Amino acid sequence: MEIPDGNLFLYCEHRNPAAFSALPKGYTLRFCREEELPLWMALHFDSPAEAEQNRPYMEEFFERVYAPHGDEFFRRCRLLCGPDGEVAGSCFLWKSLCGVETVHWYKVKKELEGRGLGRALLSETLRGAEGPLLLHTQPGSYRAIGLYAEFGFALLTDPSVGRRQNDLETALPVLREVMLPEKFALLRTQKAPEPLILAAATAPYSDF
Repeated sequence: MEIPDGNLFLYCEHRNPAAFSALPKGYTLRFCREEELPLWMALHFDSPAEAEQNRPYMEEFFERVYAPHGDEFFRRCRLLCGPDGEVAGSCFLWKSLCGVETVHWYKVKKELEGRGLGRALLSETLRGAEGPLLLHTQPGSYRAIGLYAEFGFALLTDPSVGRRQNDLETALPVLREVMLPEKFALLRTQKAPEPLILAAATAPYSDF
């Protein structure tokens, strides 16, 4: 089934402790080094060709969102590394312009999916969060959406969040088709808190 592109937003006020797991034996987390920035940019795509095609977007996003904050990106961005030291994934939290911590660039390499690494990486990322969390994703990331739901995230129903339209209405039938029934049953929806929507609407650009 072809999955259309679109914007989805999830919000979490309280994490579900039962969803958390530890890193598998031999896997570690460390901060991304400055010389690894090209590696990090390419990590989020499943082929070298796709990474090259999206390189201008990744560079623009980095310059717009992270570069103005000096080396803060490198103090936050964490890489998941395997027993051999190879980078297997990445995820981190970033304080957005709308005042809420956001989950940024959650990714485990496609060939390593199904080993519990995604749950463990998200667990380690969320352990340090104290307040509400917000994230942006697409219908194609339906496996991650099911995992977010387990952790306590709900899909936002607002027509837009900041400068981006919310495509929840058209995405839900697609998610019902592609997700396992027990995962789709976990999905909850809610309206975003009004202060968040107002803050996002006045932000000069989308940074999550």
